[in-house]
Amino acid sequence: MSDFADVKFDFESRDEGNSFIPEGDYRCRVSVCEKTTSAAGNDYLKLEVQVDEDKYNNWIIRENYNLWYNNSDSSKQEMVREIASRNFAKLLKALGLQDNPPSNASELVGRKVVCKLGIEKSDNSDYGDKNKVLEFKPVEGMKAESADAPPAWVTEEPAAKPAKPSL
Repeated sequence: MSDFADVKFDFESRDEGNSFIPEGDYRCRVSVCEKTTSAAGNDYLKLEVQVDEDKYNNWIIRENYNLWYNNSDSSKQEMVREIASRNFAKLLKALGLQDNPPSNASELVGRKVVCKLGIEKSDNSDYGDKNKVLEFKPVEGMKAESADAPPAWVTEEPAAKPAKPSL
């Protein structure tokens, strides 16, 4: 029996090779939200939202928030953290969490939000253009008010890494 006996191949559809979907508003859900460490050693918040609409269902849009950015230039560090905090607060506001922010990043997983997507042009010919979240909006019927401050876990300093066990 053939390995592909039950597979239907579609040779007629055109693959446009785009690494983005058209600009516009899309209903999405948070699929990943976790505190992560970059190769440079900076902690950041990794966010992935998936489109919840028929045509582009499960399309993934990624955003990173440098909430714990470290730099020897304290003014640069403060600026980067402030921009990240402001942008992340916009997401929390759209999710209706400004009055009761989460204590852990994972609490955002599964929540729904509308993402207004734009297209960010790539400077690198090896990579194509990609989607960029221009704005987060509440899903119809959700409460959205002012977001003054990010949750406490955003401003906490990262915990010291445990020492490697000796062998």
